[in-house]
Amino acid sequence: MNVALYARVSTEEQARHGISIEAQTAALHKWAGENDHVVVGEYIDNGVSARKSPSKRPALQMLLSDIPAKKTELIAFCKLDRWTRNVKGYYQVQEVLDQHRVAWAAIQEDYETITASGRFKVNIMLSVAENEADRTSERIKTVFEHKVELGESLGGRWPFGFMVENKKLIPNPATADIARAMFDHYLATASYFDTARYLHDQTGAAWEYHYIRKCLRNTLYIGKYRDNDNYCTPLVSREKFDAAQALMKQRSIRHNPTSRVYLFSGIMRCTCCDHAMVGFSLPKPNGDDYYYRCSYGMIYRRCEHTHSIREERLERWLLENVALELDQWQAQYKMTPKKKTPDNAKIKRKIERLKTLYLDELITLEQYKADRAELEAQLVNDADPPDLSELKKQFEGDFQSVYKSLTRKQRQSFWHSVIERIDLDAENNPHIVFRTGI
Repeated sequence: MNVALYARVSTEEQARHGISIEAQTAALHKWAGENDHVVVGEYIDNGVSARKSPSKRPALQMLLSDIPAKKTELIAFCKLDRWTRNVKGYYQVQEVLDQHRVAWAAIQEDYETITASGRFKVNIMLSVAENEADRTSERIKTVFEHKVELGESLGGRWPFGFMVENKKLIPNPATADIARAMFDHYLATASYFDTARYLHDQTGAAWEYHYIRKCLRNTLYIGKYRDNDNYCTPLVSREKFDAAQALMKQRSIRHNPTSRVYLFSGIMRCTCCDHAMVGFSLPKPNGDDYYYRCSYGMIYRRCEHTHSIREERLERWLLENVALELDQWQAQYKMTPKKKTPDNAKIKRKIERLKTLYLDELITLEQYKADRAELEAQLVNDADPPDLSELKKQFEGDFQSVYKSLTRKQRQSFWHSVIERIDLDAENNPHIVFRTGI
């Protein structure tokens, strides 16, 4: 019988009970071999709570989507609580299994869903497991609330400018002054761009706009956390913090995203550093001018791509060359040497095992990223060249006139529907990667 193996553990359970993924998969493979089953897939949710809905468990979703293709007849897991601790989620998944006539087996427990009494027993045990998870969550919540009342650290990452000492959050002597200056600099310039450049000059690190906004809005800088107004020593005054909030609110209204539409936002990348190109605008008497730049080059000076490109120039180039680029892209695709089709299922299992090694702190984050990138590169399957006939139809007839009649939002939607990515080198020479799933 074809069997798919499923294993799951949350980080809390792993630390508390030692329910490792390795132990589960080893037991499942041994059971499959003893029962002459053929393993057609291994699906691992590492660090995922069983209380989450099925839609938020990646490996479980992959398993359900692979059921028809892999012709899985049976799903095996060690215990029922590895499968789910959510009664509602269980029946959502069970509906899919029933539709494809797929059974499941808890190899270390005696459960079955063939008889009415068996289904009743499963329902009771799921309710017990769900109740246990809820009670554990309540206990943890109570402990955390008590820690907050005492001003103790809950662990994890804390905002820039703080450190933990003797379970207490205190100002970090090395960075607290820079954190205070972050508020001063933003209030003086009203610019995330200038604040990011200032912080980069002070720390040598690249600062993303969203992280600066997150810091400026964090009440820990005034000593408040959750319901405790005196959780820690404040770094800035309440007046300065409130002034920053008011300025950010004012700027967010002034820069309402609905009033500015960037045609190529989200699909432009710098080939020098592989970071996204970000849009910005300059006011003109007859309307704003739109540009794109590599933030790592223009803001942080960590990339050789230091030139911005005007949106109007790129748009004009596309309108004049898109048909030719399509032909060249397809011709280049045909000339690319064919690779042997990889065993994608095997590679995906290796990626899951690699993630387990990182979560178990057996390899570093750098090793994990490098090895994962190498494995994902092997998933590329150069089959027959894509059929671009439907894509080419977009540019036939009186295309230019129709395009000029579109609003900016419609033009944005159009380019995003036909172009997957626009790569720009340091001299702003574009390379287009088209979408083939039209």
